[in-house]
Amino acid sequence: MALYKITVMVYHMVMKRFLLIVTFLVLPLSSFAMTPEAVLKLVNKERKMHNLPVLTVNYKLTISANAKAISMTDQKYFSHSTPNGLPFYWWIQIVGYRYEKAGENLARKFNSEEAAHRAFMASPSHKKNILNPIYTEIGVAVKNDIIVEHFGKPL
Repeated sequence: MALYKITVMVYHMVMKRFLLIVTFLVLPLSSFAMTPEAVLKLVNKERKMHNLPVLTVNYKLTISANAKAISMTDQKYFSHSTPNGLPFYWWIQIVGYRYEKAGENLARKFNSEEAAHRAFMASPSHKKNILNPIYTEIGVAVKNDIIVEHFGKPL
């Protein structure tokens, strides 16, 4: 893991001298947080390896995935259905995404996109979503340690 050294110097224009010099050692952002972009890259890399077309990002699916991730975090559940019984596709429909077929993958408590992706590919139902040739679009959300992938084929 790379460390970056950042030095901040505060120069006082009137006194024409440095008043404060502080050096920070920081880790790159990717060391702390997973990103939707990295998750998407792994999904599309997997699809290419299986001679499938890559999925394009759809903003409505991205919004639905984010709303689902926020709901699970705020209401402290982890399921394809909400505590009051709303199915995963409710999130997709509520943002106005009209689809022929839709799917959802969920992961949590992984410390990297790669670890979550390996787990998805080891699970037949999750792997089926990632490699489903019917799907053409995707929306991905990452909130804390939760990953939501919403797949779709629009009407």
